[in-house]
Amino acid sequence: VLTRASSVGRYFSSDACSVEDIGAVEADCFINTTPVGMRFHEEGTPLDGSLLHRFRWGFDVIYTPLETRLVREARNAGCAASGGLAMFVHQGAEQFRLWTGQEPPVAVMRDRVRSILEDEKY
Repeated sequence: VLTRASSVGRYFSSDACSVEDIGAVEADCFINTTPVGMRFHEEGTPLDGSLLHRFRWGFDVIYTPLETRLVREARNAGCAASGGLAMFVHQGAEQFRLWTGQEPPVAVMRDRVRSILEDEKY
C-alpha cells in the first residue's frame, strides 16, 4: 500500500507515509481513501483525532454515512473537512457526460443521491 501511496505522492511532488507515522507529517490537507468509517462501521476512523488540528483541510471519500466520524472530529478540531458526496455525484456526472455527450443535471443528481443516502432503508 505504501508503494502505491509513494507513487501518487511522487506524481504530486509530495511524500507518503504510513498511518503510524502521520504524527510526524507537516501538511495542509489529509485525504482518507480507506473504507474505515463506512456505513455499518461508522465508529471507525483511520486517523487519531488528536492529530486533526494540524490540518487546514480534510477530505474523506466515504459518502455513506454522509458525515463520517473522521469528518466530524476534523471539524471539531478546526479543520475544514468534507465527505465524499460531491466526489460521488461528480464522478457520475462525468460518466453521464461521456456516455451521452450531454451536460448532466448535477443539482438534480446531488439532491437525489442525498435523498437516497439519507433514507433509513438504504
